[in-house]
Amino acid sequence: MKDYKTKPLSELCDACAPFGGMDAKIVPCGHVGRIAGPALTVRVHPGDHAYVAALEKRVCKGDIIVISAGGNETCAVLDQKDCLTLALCGAAGIIVDGLLFEPAEEATVGIPVFARGIRPVFLHAATYAEIGVPVSCGGAAVCAGDTIIADGDGILCIRHTNTEKKE
Repeated sequence: MKDYKTKPLSELCDACAPFGGMDAKIVPCGHVGRIAGPALTVRVHPGDHAYVAALEKRVCKGDIIVISAGGNETCAVLDQKDCLTLALCGAAGIIVDGLLFEPAEEATVGIPVFARGIRPVFLHAATYAEIGVPVSCGGAAVCAGDTIIADGDGILCIRHTNTEKKE
């Protein structure tokens, strides 16, 4: 599906139905254009953001960071400093099945971010995050390396499949 950069997201979702579409409650924070790239997955506990130091060492240019916080809406898992750090590491975007700490215009400096909302409650717990593992984000199964496509219409995960024949 090489035309993912130009086809309307609705057509891409139809082609992948019924899998891959994320919950409509995960929305762009501020104005964003289309982002697309390979997923770098993270599973975090609500309120924890200590994982960013470990995550920044794993980011490759163009990665879309997919953060699974289980849809929890009690504590934020990402703040302005985290967004800026990941942008400077080369991430092309962030998808959070959870909350941001600051308002979108403050938090998303330098990088498109999609999240469930904002909550000014942020714990500073030690991290138990898992990086590069399969996660559930907005009801979609996402593995590291899957293609993520997101814009103002929604978010789609296209599963990475190995097309090489094994002998």
